[in-house]
Amino acid sequence: MYLHDPDLLAALSRQERLGAFESKKYGVRRTSRSSIERVCNRLLSGGYPAFDALRRRALEKITDACAAIENQHIGRKRTREDFRASAAEMKNTANRRLMDCFHLTSAVHKCLSVGRKVAEMDDRKLAVELWKREEKVILAMLTLAKELVVREASEEEKWARALRGIVCGGNNCS
Repeated sequence: MYLHDPDLLAALSRQERLGAFESKKYGVRRTSRSSIERVCNRLLSGGYPAFDALRRRALEKITDACAAIENQHIGRKRTREDFRASAAEMKNTANRRLMDCFHLTSAVHKCLSVGRKVAEMDDRKLAVELWKREEKVILAMLTLAKELVVREASEEEKWARALRGIVCGGNNCS
């Protein structure tokens, strides 16, 4: 209620201005400093010095509250160091995600290889046919990935390149 009222802040800043303060909004009328002192000595146990301490405390509280509100609205300053830290965090996040992609690609390759071996070990041709259908579905799902992350010169890389050749018809998908 009292925040951002320049007249009230000016009145609280000095004793003389407090007596000259007048506001219909707060129901306060202009009076002399000696009248304030006389009333304070009669009503307050500490007299006028206690009133002056209350005035100063009120001024501090209002200015602190105004400063806190202003600081909330001001965004933090973007410094070169802040951008470096932000870039480093983004790089770490990107590296973690690449490692996740690497592990997922390796796991999918391993699952497909083991699944094919198990299906071929079964004497029933139905199991092999079922595996081939499921493998096509899984490979079709992998087409949604822009790039498979694998170790260089590994079996997974050969498989990923072959998969890209099959899926993309020899064109570069990325």
